[in-house]
Amino acid sequence: MDNTSFIQTNNFSEKIKTVQWILSILVIFIHTNNIKTYSLSFSNGGFEAFVVACETLLNVLGGIAVPMFFLISGFLFYNNYDYSRVGSKYSSRLKSVLIPFICWNVIYFIYFFALTHIPLFAQHMNMKTVELTLSNILSAVIFYKYCNPFWFMFQLIIYISASPLIYTLLKNKTVGVMLFAMVLNLAFLGIHSDYFPTGLYFFLYILGGYAVIHFKEKIIHPYSYKQNVLFAVVAAVTLVVTYYITLLSIEFDWDSIFSVVLRTIEIVSVWFAIDLIRLPRLKPWITISFFIYAAHFLLLETIEKILLIMLGKGAQAAWADYIIAPAIVLIIIYFAAYLLKRFFPPVWNVLNGWRLQNVGT
Repeated sequence: MDNTSFIQTNNFSEKIKTVQWILSILVIFIHTNNIKTYSLSFSNGGFEAFVVACETLLNVLGGIAVPMFFLISGFLFYNNYDYSRVGSKYSSRLKSVLIPFICWNVIYFIYFFALTHIPLFAQHMNMKTVELTLSNILSAVIFYKYCNPFWFMFQLIIYISASPLIYTLLKNKTVGVMLFAMVLNLAFLGIHSDYFPTGLYFFLYILGGYAVIHFKEKIIHPYSYKQNVLFAVVAAVTLVVTYYITLLSIEFDWDSIFSVVLRTIEIVSVWFAIDLIRLPRLKPWITISFFIYAAHFLLLETIEKILLIMLGKGAQAAWADYIIAPAIVLIIIYFAAYLLKRFFPPVWNVLNGWRLQNVGT
């Protein structure tokens, strides 16, 4: 096979875009998890145990997605960052993060408002009727009330807003390490804030920033095969630990200091271990990760409701739902991306955050 059809490990930018696409697919499977919806239990054995085990495995793998998004976001944002570029960084994220955040939240509000006011659909919605009030609209647009996955973007907006302060702390190696220690200490004490979320996601975000500020060359150039194998082994061990904690429903505080350390080792190890895989070169269908992330939940909720009505309960129905729903969602998303890119470029640019993709061209 022609090696030019695969990413060379030193092409860091293409690696990031391809990994982001893989992560966006994993996010869909996280939100397709239907173990509770279909009342499945691993202890029941048989095919039901198989479904629970498989969904849990993909859920654990999918659990890599959002933390790694934060790691990548921190790396990209603080790449070439300095005080003179604060304005340009804000301008860039205004278009790629804030405006799409608001627009998609408006779309979600209108969508669920319509569904909950149409009797045929409303009776199957597990949500209250969406009210057309100012407070509810503001809650939807600002606090992502009807688009749960956008908690990620909400936190990202908070971190971006505080970037001059974060950069001031990270640019000094010693102070940066002290910041990491402070975040771990907050996790140890169980202190959390909705106004400035810390814990694992903030830890990984500032880790990405710290890495690009002080160790950029070591990050963007590939490690040796033996080193990447070691990363793969570490990643496998941490993923197995996470898997059994989840599968056996062990009571565990995912905001604890142990979790922050475990998941950080897991995410970083996976990132470097990926270099062992020959990833496909960048193609148009790979480059719409943000659009997939933003649109999937809108479609998934409706499709899963329809499948639940059609298939009924049981392990077989749950497994069919788990396989069919993501496939339908992706087909619709890619078709929508093609139409928007080709016939409504301004709309595509807004919803996609002015990212430079070439879907359908």
